[in-house]
Amino acid sequence: MSCGKRGTLDPASAEHFRRRHGPSTRRGAPRVTGRIRRSTSHLPRRAFDRHKPSARKDGPMPAGRPAKVDHVREAFLREVDQAISLVDAIGAIPAKVRPSNNVGLHPKHAGQVAGLAFMGLVASWEEFLERTLVRYLTGAKTDSGYSPTLRAGRAPTIENAYKLLSLDPEYKPEKSFLKVTDTRWVRMVADFYFSRHPYGVLQNQTGLLKHASKIRNRIAHGSTKCKTEFKDTAIYFLRPPNNRLKQGFGPAALLQSPVQRHFGQQAVNAQTSHLAAYADFFRSMARSIVP
Repeated sequence: MSCGKRGTLDPASAEHFRRRHGPSTRRGAPRVTGRIRRSTSHLPRRAFDRHKPSARKDGPMPAGRPAKVDHVREAFLREVDQAISLVDAIGAIPAKVRPSNNVGLHPKHAGQVAGLAFMGLVASWEEFLERTLVRYLTGAKTDSGYSPTLRAGRAPTIENAYKLLSLDPEYKPEKSFLKVTDTRWVRMVADFYFSRHPYGVLQNQTGLLKHASKIRNRIAHGSTKCKTEFKDTAIYFLRPPNNRLKQGFGPAALLQSPVQRHFGQQAVNAQTSHLAAYADFFRSMARSIVP
């Protein structure tokens, strides 16, 4: 007896079987046709059900829970605190101007530490903006219950939120970055995706944010453009006579100098340094964006 496809008899073999054995009249005996009926009674019910077509119409997989956002604020605040603690610790070391001094740190090196701390602070701020934007777009809600109002549906994942914000379906965070250095861009995309959001707080602080970027750029680069922009920033904060700065005046000198304007009277009265004033400024902004 030959077989064709698995579980079937070819027509000639089936006819031979009928002639030899005749039709069965025993109750319950299987009737032989051109296809062998395979019993499934010996299979577990679950094994059988796996092969049955589902009666439920499959739709899109339900999205996961919205991302959290409070931890982003807390991580940024820790970065700010660590930067200020580092600068304070360096400032407590006695100044060492002469090589004959046994213990101390040259003021130039202390200024370099202040500059690097400020660079890290600004970078952490930009990362904070990016991380909160993508999470709010997934419907994230703060522990206090606040959540921006989305104009349309929320992004199903953070990865998808990056693609929406960048308008790039192939966007990869490890290879690209959002334009969060541009506060106008941040407000524009927030206005586009949300009907109510916390990024309006950036509008009245555009000046301080732009000057922070110019200070950071001057610390990182020595180009003519960066030097010119930093000079304008230093004059904006210090208002020196005839708008002339001391020769060699750099980012470290500005960051370590006490504020005179633009950060509030309390900071002026307390003789707070520009670095510490910026730290307080960023803390306040972060708490407004993630209340």
